[in-house]
Amino acid sequence: MSKEKKMRLSLPEEELVGSGNLACQGCGANLALRYVLKAFGKRTVICIPACCWAVIDGAFPHSCLGIPVYHCAFETAASTATGVKAGLEMVGDAETQVIAWAGDGGTFDIGIQALSGAAERNDDILYVCYDNEAYMNTGIQRSSATPLGAWTTTTPVKFPKDQPRKTSTRSSPPIGSLTKPPLRSPIPRTCTKRRSRPRASEGRSSSTSTLPARRVGRAGPRTR
Repeated sequence: MSKEKKMRLSLPEEELVGSGNLACQGCGANLALRYVLKAFGKRTVICIPACCWAVIDGAFPHSCLGIPVYHCAFETAASTATGVKAGLEMVGDAETQVIAWAGDGGTFDIGIQALSGAAERNDDILYVCYDNEAYMNTGIQRSSATPLGAWTTTTPVKFPKDQPRKTSTRSSPPIGSLTKPPLRSPIPRTCTKRRSRPRASEGRSSSTSTLPARRVGRAGPRTR
């Protein structure tokens, strides 16, 4: 008799990111949020500023996410998440995880002041920057996170800024990072296993998920 093979899931089975959304084919930001929500589950509120995910989520009143979503202005992801967390605490809810989910433009450039303030106050939120290394939603303009050698429509000749150090100099938990894994990679399992780290410590924690968009990944002598 042949033994029956059973497949074991290493990730929670519940899907909180709906299929058929407006992400580009192969979008790393879509996959990243899928894994993050598998880690944190339904007791999560997400704050999304102007970015690719503001489009991926769908047009109002529809949403591809199975959790509460707060769409906010480009520069206010961290401050909006801080306000949502304060409101939840006022009604006695200390368990719901509040996530600010922003791109590199809304983090490294336009939203840096709100993130700096949240870090200084040590607000109890999780801030995630999905870094696709350019302003991909508005025509592939470079951001402060665009690496040397990547092609954008506004790439300067001089070196772009280094990875930001403002956040890491604050007295807050260490910054984490992850990138889009290849198929059959253990990284999704690692991501869900490490979900307890932000929850284990009170105050702000942050993460950068490097997810280069396919059109930015090209490198070469072209600078414009």
